[in-house]
Amino acid sequence: MQANAQGIGFGVKAETNMSNFIVTGERFVEGKFGFGASFGGFMKYNVSNNFAIQPEILFHFKNSTFERFTFVQPSDGKFRYSGVEIPIYALGQWRIGSGRFYAGVGPYIGLGFSAMESFYTFLLEGPIYNESDFFENSILRRFDFGLGAMLGYEISHRVQLNVGYKIGLLNVDVRDWSWSQEHHSWRWQTISLGLGYRF
Repeated sequence: MQANAQGIGFGVKAETNMSNFIVTGERFVEGKFGFGASFGGFMKYNVSNNFAIQPEILFHFKNSTFERFTFVQPSDGKFRYSGVEIPIYALGQWRIGSGRFYAGVGPYIGLGFSAMESFYTFLLEGPIYNESDFFENSILRRFDFGLGAMLGYEISHRVQLNVGYKIGLLNVDVRDWSWSQEHHSWRWQTISLGLGYRF
């Protein structure tokens, strides 16, 4: 489909991402970035030459690390997460050369499928491998909500190159911290670099 003033186009995209949790209120835990990937599709509705709406559905795999500053817990825990996100971007777009530059912002909702942490506990008899299911152990909520931003360039109305950033507005830590005087929260953040194709 050509770049009409009005019209609907569909496409596919794949991304590499770096993600972690913004952790507040826990003095001995820090979330570190890890590499992951996502893939999915999008629909683009050109409202005018300079404005479009683009909803997407992306299945993603995220990896990060929890670094713990204590002698009781392991120093690092590898965290693996899979789920789906549905962002809806409001895009401004401008012709540059044979293609178009675009920039957009919008909300997203997310649903987690799996959330596992693996780590070693070091005892006198040696290291013991452990795994923890964050959903099963009521540590992490499955639903997420946040805001995303995206910048990109579409080459000859087909191939898209883009970078994005998403930050969660919802505290996904569901543990009871009523005993603590500090506010505790875990919020997702993700940086992505993507390649798309519009049919």
